Amino acid sequence: MSLLSINGLSVLRGECPVVDHVSLDVAEGDFIGLIGPNGAGKTTLMRAALGLLPHTGRSSVSSLAPRERAKRAAWMPQHREIAWAMSVRDVVALGRLSKHQADQDDAAIETALIRMGLQHFAHRIATQLSGGEQARVLIARALAQQTPLLLADEPTASLDPESQLATMDVFRGLAQEGHGVIASIHDLGLAARSCTKLALMHQGKLLAFGTPTEVLTKENLRNVFRIDAYYEMTAQGAIFQPLSVI
Repeated sequence: MSLLSINGLSVLRGECPVVDHVSLDVAEGDFIGLIGPNGAGKTTLMRAALGLLPHTGRSSVSSLAPRERAKRAAWMPQHREIAWAMSVRDVVALGRLSKHQADQDDAAIETALIRMGLQHFAHRIATQLSGGEQARVLIARALAQQTPLLLADEPTASLDPESQLATMDVFRGLAQEGHGVIASIHDLGLAARSCTKLALMHQGKLLAFGTPTEVLTKENLRNVFRIDAYYEMTAQGAIFQPLSVI
């Protein structure tokens, strides 16, 4: 079942297309890594798909009324600083505002805290945490929303290696449970190891879409990222290491 259908979506900055006629589906069980160089249009594509930016073309989510949209999709933006001197639990609880299921709020909040390893931080003031810890709190807030679809913009940025791997495991687990996840990711190694599919953006266009092996070809790495890299599937999963700039 498709959770997000994007057809011919374009976003213009002046007369310049930042996103250029992109079509993409996110289905139940998908964990799609949205990859590409800086300025490729990844963030703009997700924001437009959510109806946060003017666009042409169609997104099945952007056409929904705001409250219904909040029930269908959770959004984790790139900016992660928490401005409110609230407890971690209260920040996570904000993810429940779109729900009318008060009897389920406590369980949803507790599950999100545990998934992000924050259960012992629940009563700490969120603004007193490190940047990486605040990022985990905001991921937990999105998880507490308990939507079929999760969109996340660079969710592993500022996280230490343990938290990066744990976060990707959480997203992969959500997909295995039948949710759909699409996340912009700069670390191609993490994307190759964790995502079921990769969507490669370049100059506003969707250049390639498929399994990590199908997308992270030598040609794509050279033409889009301007690098050579070592990439191999092993018994421990995908191993990807950039080697040199070309």
